[in-house]
Amino acid sequence: SEFYPYISGLFNENVVGGLGGFYYPLNNVTRAELAKMAVNGAGLEVNVCDGAPHFADVSQTHSLYNYVETAYCNGIVQGRGNGVYAPDEPVLRQEGMKIIVGAFRAVDTNGYFVENLTGAPHFNDVPSTSEFYGFVETAYNLGVVSGYGNGNFGPMDYMRRDQMAKVVYNSWRVLNGETIAPEEGYRIKLGVSNDEVRNDGASLVEVTATVEMKVDGNWVTDDNCDAPIKFVTDMGTFEDGDSEYTEVSSEGRAHA
Repeated sequence: SEFYPYISGLFNENVVGGLGGFYYPLNNVTRAELAKMAVNGAGLEVNVCDGAPHFADVSQTHSLYNYVETAYCNGIVQGRGNGVYAPDEPVLRQEGMKIIVGAFRAVDTNGYFVENLTGAPHFNDVPSTSEFYGFVETAYNLGVVSGYGNGNFGPMDYMRRDQMAKVVYNSWRVLNGETIAPEEGYRIKLGVSNDEVRNDGASLVEVTATVEMKVDGNWVTDDNCDAPIKFVTDMGTFEDGDSEYTEVSSEGRAHA
């Protein structure tokens, strides 16, 4: 698993302990679980402040009560309003960025986690009007998150336990003075001229493959790529040495 180093790293730092010897990486992380990961990851002292319990749905009998209360007492979480925290609900990706950046900001004495909007916006689906905009952009600029690679962050998607392990572990690395380099690599982006063309044997569709490389965290077209492109559809196999290649099918099959 690509997430193994992050999960094992958090385990070695006593940030996570799993559930009965299992981590369940593909499960969605809950809001209570994230409170524990944020508190432990940032190294906050578990401390329940005056006025507890602060949430009607997180009683003292809840296994993660102390972590939720510690996060609240440090200004990291505020709940869903009306005294509700929703501890067992899954975490949205945008919520996760606010909680994690907020937790590490609370203990940061070097200014690593101050709001950083350099180069923003980096994601098409996180507008500057969003209350989570500053947290998502700060996490991105720290190298903590990179989004889906297609210009989107997926703010309303749920965050899995393996994904959150990567975010928390990378945040821990940043807090300890490590600079995380932007993810690098190449991809082939496919496109069609008309995504509503049906397999009717009469329509025409143009399929385009473009080589893109990651520069400063952003995908850009690599005009100098001389590696061959090859992709297979039911229209046949297409190959070309250029960075962009177009094939027009007379059979009208638009799906790959």
